[in-house]
Amino acid sequence: MPIAMNPLRSGTLTNSVLASTLLAALCIALPTAALQTAAATGSETSSSASAVVKITTPAAAASPEEVVDALENALLQIMQLADSSTITRAELLKPVLLRTFDFERMSRFIFGINWAQFTELQRQEFILALLELSCASYAANFDDYNNERFEPIEERTSNTDNATRVRVSHHLITRKQKVEFNYALTLGADGWRIANIMAKGVSDLALKRTQYSKLYSDGGMAAVLEYIAIQTERLYAS
Repeated sequence: MPIAMNPLRSGTLTNSVLASTLLAALCIALPTAALQTAAATGSETSSSASAVVKITTPAAAASPEEVVDALENALLQIMQLADSSTITRAELLKPVLLRTFDFERMSRFIFGINWAQFTELQRQEFILALLELSCASYAANFDDYNNERFEPIEERTSNTDNATRVRVSHHLITRKQKVEFNYALTLGADGWRIANIMAKGVSDLALKRTQYSKLYSDGGMAAVLEYIAIQTERLYAS
């Protein structure tokens, strides 16, 4: 993903950037103590611009549409903090991402059968790394507001054979184009969570599975974590 480019400002939302921006690839029950700590320490308001931004997280009983709306509203809010640092915007987003994405399910998908071989520490390290990358990616890309908005396409589409999975489709409306996003959500013990997002038919989760699997094959989990750390640092520096 081109680190320094703001796709909303430039109007050049390519498939890979779109998918990476709205799914940085992404806790049904906030399963680890580390994730619970991250949620507890995340800030919901900006001390420098609290009059402009007040980000709220969805309730545990939120509907799929409400979960998606919470994420999109948070993104629109941080876009109005153009003068703040990427780190500040990322910290504002962290509690929202923890309550809207299923990072554990996403991680299992990325690594497939290899996930069962990891220690609990390795799993927690990867999930936290993915969380940090997600926050940094959103904060770096959603950094300028020009009256963008999200509009629903389909309020809700359920799989007929599985009531625990639904799809919510929205358009992102910019000054130059209309982009379709399809959110795949799953129902768990703590409610609905986003498990994947596809933009223009491209799944960032699938891209990460291909990329991280190659890194894991070549250098193990250490290579994957190092790569994510470098990506995250570049985003925070942008």
